[in-house]
Amino acid sequence: MRVSAGTRLGPYEIEMPLGAGGMGEVYRALDRRLGRAVAVKMPTAGLAADVEAVARFERENRTIAALSHPNILAVYDVGQHDGVPYAVLELLEGETLRVTLDRGPLARETTLNYVQQIARGLAAAHEKDIVHRDLKPDNIFVTSAGIVKILDFGLARMATADDGETRLGATSPGVVLGTAAYMSPEQARGLTVDATSDVFSFGAVLYEMLAQRRAFRGSTVADAMAAVIRDAPAPLRSIAPDVPAGLERIVTRCLDKAATARFANGGAILEALDTLSTPSSSVRSSTAARPGIAVLPFDDLSPERDNAYFVDGLADEVISDLSKVSALRVISRTSVQQFKGQARDLATIQRHLNVHYVLEGSVRKAGSKLRITAQLVDVGADAPIWSEKYNGTTDDVFEIQEQVARAIVSALRITLTPDESRELADHGIKEPRAYELYLRARAEVQRYDAEGLGRALTDIDQALALEGESAPLLALRGDVLWQQYNLGLQTDREHLQHVEAIAHRLQALDPSSVDADRLLAGIDIFEGRWEAAWRRLASVVENRPTNTFTSVIYVAISAFVGKAELARVITARMIDVDPLQAINHYVAGFLRYFCDDPASGLPYMARGHELGPSLPSGVNPYVQALVALGREREARDAVAKLLATAPPDNLTWLAEMFLWALDGRRDDIVSTLTPERERWARADLQYSLQLAECFAILGDNDRAFDWLENAIRCGVVNYPFLSTRDPFLSNLRRDPRFEPLMAQVKAVWQRL
Repeated sequence: MRVSAGTRLGPYEIEMPLGAGGMGEVYRALDRRLGRAVAVKMPTAGLAADVEAVARFERENRTIAALSHPNILAVYDVGQHDGVPYAVLELLEGETLRVTLDRGPLARETTLNYVQQIARGLAAAHEKDIVHRDLKPDNIFVTSAGIVKILDFGLARMATADDGETRLGATSPGVVLGTAAYMSPEQARGLTVDATSDVFSFGAVLYEMLAQRRAFRGSTVADAMAAVIRDAPAPLRSIAPDVPAGLERIVTRCLDKAATARFANGGAILEALDTLSTPSSSVRSSTAARPGIAVLPFDDLSPERDNAYFVDGLADEVISDLSKVSALRVISRTSVQQFKGQARDLATIQRHLNVHYVLEGSVRKAGSKLRITAQLVDVGADAPIWSEKYNGTTDDVFEIQEQVARAIVSALRITLTPDESRELADHGIKEPRAYELYLRARAEVQRYDAEGLGRALTDIDQALALEGESAPLLALRGDVLWQQYNLGLQTDREHLQHVEAIAHRLQALDPSSVDADRLLAGIDIFEGRWEAAWRRLASVVENRPTNTFTSVIYVAISAFVGKAELARVITARMIDVDPLQAINHYVAGFLRYFCDDPASGLPYMARGHELGPSLPSGVNPYVQALVALGREREARDAVAKLLATAPPDNLTWLAEMFLWALDGRRDDIVSTLTPERERWARADLQYSLQLAECFAILGDNDRAFDWLENAIRCGVVNYPFLSTRDPFLSNLRRDPRFEPLMAQVKAVWQRL
């Protein structure tokens, strides 16, 4: 072995060797900065002087670094030691799929779970134009937590978007790289390969998992390659009769000798797997079975310039009405707003939103007069299937909205339930001017800043004066007041009392009010009744799945308490109906960061950051995940972008404070933690935990324990995360106060 225990490679201290192969040596090491265990890989002594071998080693690391996915082994860092390159990888505990299969057959659900994860990893690689070229059970790892990781991209090929194509480890014509029994026919013949070659290898792995024998066998490498090129494997169900016919069809298509007849890539495999009726794909299958529709922003043809809120609000209300129809999958407002003002491009809309139909229309409002046109288009055929024009006044707006919704349902041959029909007829607000104010206020609320929330309150109060007591107006007022407190814009507890009064009034109007439960759960959070809030919100999100804000709060609390089962379903549903909403991706990653590991959460949060780089509530956990995975430079860039684009508030301060902790700037944190800011942070579980982490990083254990105990009182009882996985609490785990505290947390977590 080249390095011995105690050797320092930058911040990494070698602890012990883990193993060696023909191409590399792997060591267990400790990242002294974050106190976490990592794996360090280096070329073997014999290859360290081989320029081509070293180049391949570095190419592999660059290839994996181009990917960030929970089902692909993560590269944290790279460097050199005495002129020899090394890579710092996530340390995996578990075994290869080869070891698992050698032990005996897998349960069917386990097999499907594993292959879906493999397909997700392949899909991520193929989206980056990376072809693995050596997929086999030995290069697939199953962690002790059941997470599947694709390993060894040493033979990978990357196609770039430049003028030509860059090949990583590309073979010359006639040169064969890979493992005989799992390579595609074209790979065995030394031809150029693409993603369909990985699809063939995937099929060979899946065949072996189901049949407990290889698809292509031979006593020599040459015999195995000949079988791959020439022979068809034995029909799968002749060996394993209990394999579902649909799954056999997937395997057969993957193993087709003609590359063009196979699935195009890992994403296509995943779609095929998701059509199977299995528990692990039930969420996506149920949504895929419903026709998807996107109500595009209506064109504003009004002569006045200040009617955008009305036109947008009208489309929003159609979305709201259609969302009451359980047989439809209706894309939420945030995602369709991305297409406002753009030329119609159905292919792009279908690709981003995965819908079958779009509703497009226009509104002309002149004074009280209205002219509305609407057209329902079949996206696949690019052909209208229904259209209509409506003329009236603002007094008729509710009737027109209902007519549009019912016409769409009729055109799609959907039968409404009696409850759905009744809900479509219930408009909530009767006075047209109050309705206009409601639409304008709702648009302001969605800005989530002090100015927008202030203007929303003014409009709501005017609407209440015109309409009188109205559940939609009261609920929106409660939302505004709660958001002001949540964002630290109001810190007086009397503010929450106003929210509580609204919730009780909503219950008086309707004892089963979901909006009342939602507001009361929000108060529970700030009053320290986190378990009551979590259980109340579980009922809310199941009965009102389209409320994004409530779903976000529920998923976040689920992450903090370490109970993710329902929350995983909710995040899948959130992304399904609102795929371009940044917070949906952030919170899905947040859940996985807390309940799985940082690598599992990062791809979701990276997508959230792509969609919303100025959203502090999402950027904070994203930055922490990046640092946890050794990507500190990206974390600093994300904070810099946040500070440059988002208004200064307590959330942006938290992001900046985290970097101060990494830089050892304890005095800056203490001096900016004003009494008002501390009062606000003490009432919130996320902020309390982040302060505990910052002081732990700084080695200020007394303050760290103070804030950690406060976070636990507020509801951070995710025992697996706090006790072992949180990378920023490593300094506390050596403190004698830590274990007794974790014993208390474990008792609560187990009770849940």
